[in-house]
Amino acid sequence: EELFFSPLIVMILIFSILIKGYMTLYNRHFGNKLGSSAMLAVSADSLGDMLTTSVVLLSTVISHYTGFAIDAYCGVLVSFVIFYAGYCAAKDTASPLLGQAPSPEFVQRVDEIVLSRPEILGAHDLIVHNYGPERVMISLHVEVPSDRDILSLHEIIDEVEHDLKEQLHCSAVIHMDPVLVGDLETDRLKLLVKQNLYYIDERITIHDFRITKGTSETRLFFDIAVPYHFALSDEELTDRITRRLQSIEPDLTPIIEVDHLGVSDKRRSSQKYH
Repeated sequence: EELFFSPLIVMILIFSILIKGYMTLYNRHFGNKLGSSAMLAVSADSLGDMLTTSVVLLSTVISHYTGFAIDAYCGVLVSFVIFYAGYCAAKDTASPLLGQAPSPEFVQRVDEIVLSRPEILGAHDLIVHNYGPERVMISLHVEVPSDRDILSLHEIIDEVEHDLKEQLHCSAVIHMDPVLVGDLETDRLKLLVKQNLYYIDERITIHDFRITKGTSETRLFFDIAVPYHFALSDEELTDRITRRLQSIEPDLTPIIEVDHLGVSDKRRSSQKYH
């Protein structure tokens, strides 16, 4: 016991605690700075080592001066600390691997950068794949006027992709959706759809709207974005929209695709916005 409690052993334990404390702060600082879950996990692991070593030192001192053996109790405490640290590390590192929704701040910055160009009328269907620092890939759709020169629009899209890479450090792929601008009938029907969507639920938004007119019907093609865990199923919602529109104009045939905002399943990182 005297040999175990020698000043050398105590100094080694104290030095180990200080080193682990430095590693905790170092990895936490750069983990937050780089947005690295792996470094934050190392920080949590170092903190656990620091706490367990502190418990060992404390139990040694108490046992030496009081004669009360608390090693078993400290062992139980240490096991809980190790279990909790392992759980936190696994949760933090597994979440990006399995997929997690991007932060609202990141989505807002993408929105600001893309819509800063007057030629881009709207953006939607943003999907984010996060594989760690400097390994973020995004894809999205943007609406552009169908009467603009395709080469000039392509050049603008290339510039936006470059801006996203420079400012957000991500690789971006943008798909162009040409929309008809200034057509009175298209604008009228789009407004009609928006009004009825607002009546059903004000949170529902619309994009990719276009029409085709036939001899006996007018087809309305559009996508709607609804909150995740919406009260109605996709079939119930599209049926309600169709019935409302056809009660006003029977010759309308809506063809609707439903997207869900704030997807929370962990199969991949995705969030859509409009």
